[in-house]
Parts: sequence; C-alpha cells; structure tokens
Amino acid sequence: MALEIPDVAGGPPITVAHYSLDFLVVYATGETHAIETNGKWTREALLKRRVFEATWLRANPMVKYRVIT
Repeated sequence: MALEIPDVAGGPPITVAHYSLDFLVVYATGETHAIETNGKWTREALLKRRVFEATWLRANPMVKYRVIT
C-alpha cells in the first residue's frame, strides 16, 4: 500500500513510502488485527512503520496493531 500525506498546498496527496503489512487478519467476529513482524528494524523500516501508524492506522481506528520482533 502507498503511504500518503496530504499536500499542504491543497494538491493531491504525496506518496512518501510503499509499505507491505505482514498480516491483516479478520476474525469471524469482525475484529481486525494488523500484524507486523520484523527481526531487525532498519532506519527505513522504522520510518515506514511510523508513517503507517500516523496515516493508515489513524484512518482505521478499529484495527488493532501488533508488532512482533
């Protein structure tokens, strides 16, 4: 998925990174979990994770987010 931030000048959103979530689990109850696994966090991976948390997770507050290292 593309992680985008709004353009302060009112133009189209700016893509800042491409992010692939490891698992998106939807249970029969309707509960949704986003799960990220990583053995070692590089600077780039940490940046993408922070942008993901600040954009996609804020837009989807019902999704529970777990990071497994």
